[in-house]
Amino acid sequence: MILFLFAPTNALLVKRVAGIPGDTIEIDHDNVMRNGDPVQELYLEPPNPSDDTSGSEFGPETVPEGELYLIGDNRRNSYDSRYFGPVKLSQIRGKALFVYWSTDHARIGKSIR
Repeated sequence: MILFLFAPTNALLVKRVAGIPGDTIEIDHDNVMRNGDPVQELYLEPPNPSDDTSGSEFGPETVPEGELYLIGDNRRNSYDSRYFGPVKLSQIRGKALFVYWSTDHARIGKSIR
């Protein structure tokens, strides 16, 4: 998880790195594909087979040099690189190491993988 400065609002946001320069990112029915291969996302809840994943496709998009492609874990409700594009390396402020706040209190203080 990366902490970065979201330039339009000067807010600090946390997102997961989905792609580095040269990677091609695609999302097919909530499944992230990097360079044509599915990304193993063991940190996410298993998908519910009854969920409607239509409209959850994106890409393919190649990550430019000097930028990262960032995506939120809450795929259907995350404002991330699918909407604002790749993030310049100069906007990166650090790496998130643990959960500081969550509506799920059991997650607070947990290490981030």
